[in-house]
Amino acid sequence: PLLGLLPAYQYGSYAEACAAIRVVGERIAAGGLPPSVSPLTIAIHGTGNVGRGALHALRHLGDDVLSVVKTPAALAHVAGESASHRVFAVVLSATDVVMPLEPGAPFERAEYYAHPERYRPVLHELLSSISLLIHCAGWDMRYPRLLTAAQLATSAAAAREAGLPHAKLQMIADVSCDLPGALESLVRTTTSRAPFYIYDPVAAAERVCPAGGSGATEMRGEGVAVLAHDTLPSELPKDASEQFGDALFPFVLSLADLSTSSRTFVDQLDTSAVGGPFGLPREVWAAVITCDGELTRKFEYIRKIRDTRSRVDAQVAPPGSGKRSRSVLRLSGHIFDSGLINTALDLIEDAGGCVEILEVCAGNGAHGTSSAVMTVELPSPSLMAGENDTASSWTPIERLVSRLRELARARPAASASITILPPTFPGGSAGGAAATG
Repeated sequence: PLLGLLPAYQYGSYAEACAAIRVVGERIAAGGLPPSVSPLTIAIHGTGNVGRGALHALRHLGDDVLSVVKTPAALAHVAGESASHRVFAVVLSATDVVMPLEPGAPFERAEYYAHPERYRPVLHELLSSISLLIHCAGWDMRYPRLLTAAQLATSAAAAREAGLPHAKLQMIADVSCDLPGALESLVRTTTSRAPFYIYDPVAAAERVCPAGGSGATEMRGEGVAVLAHDTLPSELPKDASEQFGDALFPFVLSLADLSTSSRTFVDQLDTSAVGGPFGLPREVWAAVITCDGELTRKFEYIRKIRDTRSRVDAQVAPPGSGKRSRSVLRLSGHIFDSGLINTALDLIEDAGGCVEILEVCAGNGAHGTSSAVMTVELPSPSLMAGENDTASSWTPIERLVSRLRELARARPAASASITILPPTFPGGSAGGAAATG
């Protein structure tokens, strides 16, 4: 029955695609699924908009076909049943895929987001009950990798030892598509014309198709099929355009008001609610990166990053830098909204240091946290302006981190943490050892 579904881009709208899913549900109810894929069990990882969207689409199979269970344990129970006329699904949250390193410690969501290094992944423990994994949760390198090649290989080996023809997990739809990936099976992105590849967990790489092989040949053999299409709005362009247009339309008149552009950027914010002039809605105003040829205050850190990169490319150190030490730092929290990233870069610059940004991960939505990983070079000893150093034994990086943490505490809205990473962080190998703390 599943072969009746076309690629998404071949449907004229989301409604049309959902109607096709409904037909598939009717066929499953009438004739069932092949024994090789029964029972079909689906795990959706992510409770946000993307995860809810995936579940919304699946529900079009019909209530007589789709059963949404509440827990991974319930999914494991039905995975052992013979149910060819049913499809089972579960929604996984962070509590289902990671657990504290400390034995017996409870999962604390706030702690996990602030200190992901205190948690380990357990998603692999659920693989024996999942046919299709739909990964819909955002991820960046601060967090533990949720599923490794070794764990996939172990799951496949366990299935063979049990006398099964293949592992239960047959496909991964990595909707989030965050390279290098919460799931190690994400090695590249795919396209509408070629949406899948086969991942070989033993080789920890995409399985290479024999020369001249067809698309059908590529999908045969050992491994897990991976969907990794990172331009999903293009799959349903009409719906995407209409939704984006509907979201933007309320702001069109304010964007077209030429009288607003004659003011300074600060005065372009709409303050009519408190008796001020009309102007740009806060949603638009806060998103403006440049105005009158200058970076806006919120985005001034971009200039500092560019200056530093130019200096690094030219291999020119700041004047009077002398002997230098290098370390890798991670700033996490609301570092952009609070302006902490700007202050941190100012502090490093004032100390005669320079920065190379290795990684920036922007948070999702108003409540999402962001992070920046950077290599910091500082003179030895530190030239920190105005510093009253009572700990003369501290290294330059320890002094800097201490000052940054003071600034973070002074801005509670930032909810920020500053961590010294090992010098072996990708791209951050240093000539000297990083300080600990």
